[in-house]
Formats: sequence, C-alpha cells, structure tokens
Amino acid sequence: MGRRTSRRKLGQKRKIPPNTRSVTGRRQSQKNDRTVSVESGLEARFAAILEFDPRYHRYEEQYPIEYLDGAGKRQEAHPDFLAYFADDGQQPLLIDVKFRSEIFRDWKKLKPRFLAARRYALGRGWRYRILTEVEIDTTYTANAVWLLPYRRTSLPDGDALLVLSALRKMRYATPATLMQGCSTDEYRVGELLPTLWFLIATFAISMNLEEPVNMNSRIWVNE
Repeated sequence: MGRRTSRRKLGQKRKIPPNTRSVTGRRQSQKNDRTVSVESGLEARFAAILEFDPRYHRYEEQYPIEYLDGAGKRQEAHPDFLAYFADDGQQPLLIDVKFRSEIFRDWKKLKPRFLAARRYALGRGWRYRILTEVEIDTTYTANAVWLLPYRRTSLPDGDALLVLSALRKMRYATPATLMQGCSTDEYRVGELLPTLWFLIATFAISMNLEEPVNMNSRIWVNE
C-alpha cells in the first residue's frame, strides 16, 4: 500500500518544526499584532529589522507561492518574507533570506525557487531580493535587536518628559551627559536609562544607528 500524503492549500503558511540545524521559533510582532515564525537566527535578525525600521509598515513570513518546475510539475515555494512599506508609493518587497554557504551548497535546488519567486514578484509589480548575512548582519541590525525590547518598557509617569526636556535644553548630548543633566543620583540615573533607550527605540530621540549604540553616542530630539 502506498504511503498517503497530504497537501496544504496554496496560501497556507508552512509550519516550521524545531530542528537541530538552525534557530527556530516565534517572535512577537507589534506591527503585525501577532507572533511571527522564523527558522534561523539570520531570519530572526532580519525580522528585527522589519519590526524596528519605520520604513516598513507590516510584513508576512513564509509567503507561499506555486510554480511549475522544468518537468511541468506543480511545486510550492515559501519566500521568507513579504514586506509592505509605510510609503504607499513603494511596492512590496518579496525576500528570501539565506546564508551564503547555504546558497552555494544548495544552488541546484534553490535556483528554481528563486527564479519562481522573482517571476511571481515581477508579475505583481513587486520587487524581489535575496539577502544573506553580508547584507543583514550590520551594526544597524545589532542596534535594532538590542533596542527592540525597550519598546515594551513600562515608563514611570513623567520620566519621558523629563528626559526629553533636558535634551531639548542641551540640543545635542550623549546618553552619559544627558543622564548627568537629568540627575546626579546614580540610582535615579539607573531608573531613567530604560526611558532613554525607549525614546531612542521609538525614534523620539535620534542618533546615528549605523554606529554602535553606547553611552558616548551623539543624540538629539527628533522634532
């Protein structure tokens, strides 16, 4: 007796099982108001960019597409993300996230899927990109990963106003000099630091996120 197989309907997201080769799991997404699935650490870091960067409005993961292979047989592929931009003038971006070593190792298997994803995107007026650790693992990404949890910080009443008011008076500062301007009490500074990182994470306070975030980074109020 042949083994019975089942087929998902096109449009259903592929379930990502735990495995020993990569980091799998789910991440909370405020932009999507749900958790999103990732199947590698690299995908998780790119999801952090999509979640953090204000240019992206929302995104879907494991976006399913169907295509015909060279033998005319129907196949299914799952580009890792479909990103929608806050600017309505920018077309959605379909994205595959892969390690370079994986692309080189599995090129024969991956190439038809990449080409199908590109055709699918172009047919809808979208863009398509393949991103690797070279494009993803940047200082900006490291900052995004570090700052994102501070968006869930519960702020004491008045602390955000205190920090913003002090920075407006100084115009430009560093986290170190701003905290000194807010209080000379070390315990109070410790209370205010999460507020500062929250304000940076939500872009109320600006800094160059292409450089490492530290206590000597240049910061200013984003008016």
